[in-house]
Amino acid sequence: MIDVRTALLFDFYGQLLTEKQQEVMHLYFEGDYSLREIAEELQVSRQAVHDMIKKSRKALGDYEEKMGLAERFTRQEDALQAVGAIAESLLEETRQNGERKELTDKLKQIQTIIAELEQEI
Repeated sequence: MIDVRTALLFDFYGQLLTEKQQEVMHLYFEGDYSLREIAEELQVSRQAVHDMIKKSRKALGDYEEKMGLAERFTRQEDALQAVGAIAESLLEETRQNGERKELTDKLKQIQTIIAELEQEI
């Protein structure tokens, strides 16, 4: 079963795996191949593919435990979304209440900054 966490870790740390592990994980996660299909493609046993995926998942988890890049990314993305929602809410309130243009302009600047940061992520 493909899980989102492992796919995210593969995005962050995939280049640290061996070439063979990268190939298997790429086929499994991005190509949506089954274990049998990968085994046929690489001319190895289904068990060998299973073992490689298991080892790769462990390696990815170990990298995340040491570096924490995916967790940091997720927290930053969540924070940006929260700030964006607050800015949108405040902007809507200022529109409804006819608040000062200065406040509206600043909220729009916040939204622009958030949009730029989200594109970088």
